[in-house]
Amino acid sequence: MAASHKSIQGWLFEGSAVWLAFHIDIFTWPAARQLLAYPALLQLFSRGAYLIQWLAPLLLIWPSRSLFPRLLGVGLLLSMHVGFPPFLKLGLFLWVSIVCLLPLVPGQFWDRLVTARPAPQNLPTIYYDQDCRFCRDAATILTRLLRLEACALLPAQSQPEMEALMREANSWVVQTADGRRTVEYSAFLQLCAASPWAHRLGRPLAWCTPLGTRLYRLVSHHRRSAWRLLNALRGKPVAIGARLQQACAATAILLMLVGAWHANLAAVSASFRQATESFGNRLRHLGLQQRWIVFSPMPMVNDGWFELQVQPTSGSPQRLLVPSLSPRNGNSNPFRSGRVYRNQRQRKFFLNLQEPEHAKAAAAYVRDACRQLSARPGFRPSQLDLVWMQETSQPPPLPPAPVVAVPRLRQSCG
Repeated sequence: MAASHKSIQGWLFEGSAVWLAFHIDIFTWPAARQLLAYPALLQLFSRGAYLIQWLAPLLLIWPSRSLFPRLLGVGLLLSMHVGFPPFLKLGLFLWVSIVCLLPLVPGQFWDRLVTARPAPQNLPTIYYDQDCRFCRDAATILTRLLRLEACALLPAQSQPEMEALMREANSWVVQTADGRRTVEYSAFLQLCAASPWAHRLGRPLAWCTPLGTRLYRLVSHHRRSAWRLLNALRGKPVAIGARLQQACAATAILLMLVGAWHANLAAVSASFRQATESFGNRLRHLGLQQRWIVFSPMPMVNDGWFELQVQPTSGSPQRLLVPSLSPRNGNSNPFRSGRVYRNQRQRKFFLNLQEPEHAKAAAAYVRDACRQLSARPGFRPSQLDLVWMQETSQPPPLPPAPVVAVPRLRQSCG
């Protein structure tokens, strides 16, 4: 979907998309501005990003011998996302993308990763109630989660002293290699200490001992309910044959092509847009309509910043940079000389003020600016003009066009 919204002419044939993206100073780091001196390299970046977004989904749904194709698809997408942060300010986008890619890593990869590591030594032994199906399955799941598959899982009834301790504490029993025995939440801490990865969490988990003990006792007194929940979450395995797998892959490819066709048709056909406008409005109210207007179909070319032109009750007019309300002289881009917005939320707020649908938010901000300026000693503003200082990017290798002041809102400060 992301690739289908992009212009094949600009991203692939001309390769000017990254050039234009690196001119959006509100999103760029200094490294991006340095690369503007190499338009041929940016053409390569544009074409590479476009092709990756088309090729990677096909690799992810490869129907047979999917380990290498799927790893390649995940690797291509991961390399693309890791390449963004040194040049573009995208906030949490990188981390969200990485989390979304993790479920697409093939299971064979994790299996090989586990078998390649040596098994931990001197592992504890776990004793559970053999009459409790939940106890056995929960212990099995926990050992796999903690990477302690080599731990011995034994029924407590196999040893009289273990059975006596289990019934006395109404708990499982974990015995270390040196013979020390623990129960309830302390037994869980003992397993975490032996885990090759969870041992790093020992101190925070120990702080939760009172809460963990109460939670363990709650579950141990409601084992039947816990078993039903665990059994419901487990589900049933589904056998997928080779033909069904190929049919699913073909269907997914067909859906991608149909979705791409609809997206491109919506971009070029006014009649199609009119026919789907009412449906699109419903999606917009539900929050289901997706738009990539910053970088699709091409990166936006109208960059800029907001200024307030202040007319005081006495004295000459002033220009103030939004939102710091610091004095401005000339038309130099403030993003190239320092930080303008404190965080992503503030940046998004002021980007929205360009759109007519956010006129109420713009009016509210200007009223607040009136209050801030009126609180300054010896300064009484009579009128504020919110002005968008627009800087339009041009195709490579041309520099941006001269800055144009676009009035957005006028407010009197009575």
